[in-house]
Amino acid sequence: MKRYKNPLDAVEAFKLARERGLKAKLVMAGGGEMEYRVREEAKRVDGVEVLGRVGEEEKRVLLRRAWLFLSTSLMEGWGLSVLEANASGTPALVYGVGSLNELVIDGVNGFKVRYGDVEDMAELMVQLFEDQKRLRGLWNSSHVESLKYDWDRTADMYYQYLTELECVRGGTK
Repeated sequence: MKRYKNPLDAVEAFKLARERGLKAKLVMAGGGEMEYRVREEAKRVDGVEVLGRVGEEEKRVLLRRAWLFLSTSLMEGWGLSVLEANASGTPALVYGVGSLNELVIDGVNGFKVRYGDVEDMAELMVQLFEDQKRLRGLWNSSHVESLKYDWDRTADMYYQYLTELECVRGGTK
């Protein structure tokens, strides 16, 4: 719960979604400099639970149980948390910043909204939870999309790339 992760935006978007009739729970995991403020704000919003830091196994359980994953970061260099959510079959609703623009494909493994647009995020949450068929489809396609990111496959592709570069340098190509 770092400042650049904007955890209070997630609480605000959830609050707006609840005001629009969303019947769900927001579970927030993690620690950091913003944890106290998030806990205080969460007390003002019905349905928000702040767990603090959790272990890897508990994180995996939470991701598998979640219907939707929120990321309200200002920036993401890689977006591992989104990939972990997708690998668990959980679509992501994110600010379209940094690597998340590449990782999240609207309607496949989640949706992107403009940075800071908690109104849009809230509206998408409500729409997704009201359309169970669409949400269930995202659960499956999120997992399938995550399978594209495989360390062994990436290493093989990188090795192939380097091998081709060596051929170019050696003048054999």
